[in-house]
Amino acid sequence: MSHHTLLHRAVGPLVTGLARIGIAPDLVTALRFVTGIGASACLLAGRGPLMVAGALLWAVSMLLDRTDGALARFTGRSSRYGARIDLISDCLCTMTLFLGLGIGVGARPGGMSMLGGALMGGVAAIAVAVTFAALSRIEPEEEQRRPVDPDDVMLVVPVLILCGQTSVLLLLAAILAPVGAVAAVFLLAQRSRAEARLRRSIIAVSSRFRS
Repeated sequence: MSHHTLLHRAVGPLVTGLARIGIAPDLVTALRFVTGIGASACLLAGRGPLMVAGALLWAVSMLLDRTDGALARFTGRSSRYGARIDLISDCLCTMTLFLGLGIGVGARPGGMSMLGGALMGGVAAIAVAVTFAALSRIEPEEEQRRPVDPDDVMLVVPVLILCGQTSVLLLLAAILAPVGAVAAVFLLAQRSRAEARLRRSIIAVSSRFRS
């Protein structure tokens, strides 16, 4: 993951301000979780002002998601525990977002059934869980400088909601989230095979020295 994306630059002034007043990164993570779950709850409505509120809350939640890690690095308070809590928060927020979206879209009159919407949201949510589970077992590579991170694709969520394209968003989630899960599992399997080959090579070399 890159720590130098456009979103990270956008929250730079906020990070500096929070550091000056002594706000802890864990508190920002908690606010990210609350706003993310709040956005998901708003999407259950399926239409109206609550959908707009959900879109805005998700946008705020995403900014806070970029802020907590940046604040931890800026203040020298990064930790494996904090990174794990951040990952779990991201996973739960994204899962509930897709579930709320599916139920909300399905509950609208004249659209798909609630069961159909819930199933599509559920497929996306399960795929998100698989993706995060796989990524949590992969040691992060050396930091790369990229203007955009793959996770930033979730910025499309508030945009499509505000444009009234929630059905399109749900369809994209039900298709692309499983694709991402397959890619994450494939990457994990690839890493595992590489580590296994490395261990076998080390054992072989050690055996030769002993003999």
